[in-house]
Amino acid sequence: MEVEFTRYLSHRDGKNVKITVLPPEEISYMEWKCHYRIDGIGKFKEKISYGIDAIQAFYLSLIYISTEIYSSDDYKNGNITWEGASLGDIGLPISNNILEDVKIDMIRVKILIEGRGEV
Repeated sequence: MEVEFTRYLSHRDGKNVKITVLPPEEISYMEWKCHYRIDGIGKFKEKISYGIDAIQAFYLSLIYISTEIYSSDDYKNGNITWEGASLGDIGLPISNNILEDVKIDMIRVKILIEGRGEV
């Protein structure tokens, strides 16, 4: 039985956005890979993150997933939420490269959702 780590986000249209991360696999000495995918938004296919150890490969998959979602039109239009977080937050680590933009978008998304009365 293959283990996978899964999180479901809610989409405004009623469908779920499913995030799946598989356990990291060792390729060779100091080279690991981690398969991940997002189903339910865009045309995202399975992708792979790489790291020098299992933790880095897994962590980078979470960073890449959050970057995809936070950069998506679905997120920026306030269509994606997560039950375990405040409005605008999907509960995943954010790359420093996009952190300031995401902070602004989180505020904007919170105002959009509250304005629609969906709180």
